[in-house]
Amino acid sequence: MKKAFTFLLIFSLSIAALPAFAQVRIVNYTDSGAQNLGGKVGIGFHNMLYRGFNGADEMPVLSVRYWLDDNVGVEGELGFSTGKRSDIYYFGGRLTAIVNNYKTLNLYAVAFGGIGNANNSFYDEDISAHIFKIGAGLGVEWFILDNLSLSSECGFVLMSNSNSDIDNSFGFYGDFVPRAGVRLYF
Repeated sequence: MKKAFTFLLIFSLSIAALPAFAQVRIVNYTDSGAQNLGGKVGIGFHNMLYRGFNGADEMPVLSVRYWLDDNVGVEGELGFSTGKRSDIYYFGGRLTAIVNNYKTLNLYAVAFGGIGNANNSFYDEDISAHIFKIGAGLGVEWFILDNLSLSSECGFVLMSNSNSDIDNSFGFYGDFVPRAGVRLYF
């Protein structure tokens, strides 16, 4: 009984003293990085869906986004994946426009396109194909810090491959897990 009383006393005093040690900080969202993007450059990373030899495949993509003003940004993408039997390269561009701003979260619309080349060597036979991709979608970018954001988007895409063994496709990108990325702003 004495131990329980001592525990409750120490616990109560700790809870009562907690506000004295905590610093109260009011966040001013009008200065949020999500709202003041004009002139900023963001370097990012995400996975991209492409139409490869095995159907729909993914590859890592590095991107650089420049905000022309607080609502419109342009972005260049470079994707590549190399391996023992296959290589793929992709160059693309994106136009991003903010639809609505929610303090530290931006809802945006995006239009994109790009071209690439894929090479595959199976069974001593080299196969190559040109890749074409165009699409549009909606996404969110959440600023977890003023200069660091997480993003996710989904939409529709037309993917084409010059290899006659692979069909062109039009459909939804994002599937079960929307395309996710991370971006650091300067």
